[in-house]
Amino acid sequence: MNCPYCTKEMEPGTIQAPDSHANYWLPDSVTNREIGMFLSRKSVEKCGGVVLGEVRKVGFLSSKRPASYYCKNCRILLTTL
Repeated sequence: MNCPYCTKEMEPGTIQAPDSHANYWLPDSVTNREIGMFLSRKSVEKCGGVVLGEVRKVGFLSSKRPASYYCKNCRILLTTL
C-alpha cells in the first residue's frame, strides 16, 4: 500500500496489545471511566468508540487483529477495520 500523503510504500503490520486484549479507539471527548469497569464491544461503541479487529465472545480478548500500514517518511499509521 502506498502512503496517501507522500505516495511512498508503507510497511504492513498489526497493532499489538498487552495480554492479548483488543485495541479500541475513543473520541477525545470520552474518558475510559465513561466506558465502565468491564470493557466490551458494546460499551466501547456506546461511547462512540471503535474496536479494532475482532473480539472473542468471552472477555475483551482479540481474536483477529486488523491490518495496519506504517509510513516511515510521514510517521502515519493507517488501520483497516
